[in-house]
Amino acid sequence: MSDTAQMVSDIDVQCTRCRNKHKESDRQHKTGSNGWGQLVCPRCQCTTYFDIRPQVAWCWASGLIETGDVDAMPEGAILVASGPKAHLHGTISALARIGRGASEGKFLVPGVPELDDQKAKNDALAKWLTWCARNNGHKGRHGVVFVTPNY
Repeated sequence: MSDTAQMVSDIDVQCTRCRNKHKESDRQHKTGSNGWGQLVCPRCQCTTYFDIRPQVAWCWASGLIETGDVDAMPEGAILVASGPKAHLHGTISALARIGRGASEGKFLVPGVPELDDQKAKNDALAKWLTWCARNNGHKGRHGVVFVTPNY
């Protein structure tokens, strides 16, 4: 096995230029004039790509939103959204509230941390999810889908 093959994992990626979906191991090794090598898209020779492995976002009763692999979702968490790793974090950051103080830099469901009543928290979460889900399937979401509340 060559050094390049050992360094490349077999994850799903998408070219940033031509949007070709392929495995990272399918990227071709191209040596430039300076002698340095790069992995390039097999279709257009672009050197950059998105990691499109599936991920999920979940929230807790406190309103804290976290993201991770599909099989890493903890028990007791509420599923919020799913989508490609490269786009999920950015979509959540655009639609959620960024915490201050003790939750500095963390994503929160707007309105939930301030409430004390569990029913009011559920209603606030349902309202926010309905608002986020209105653009499910839109091209600008890049495959990120929010859960629609069913309660």
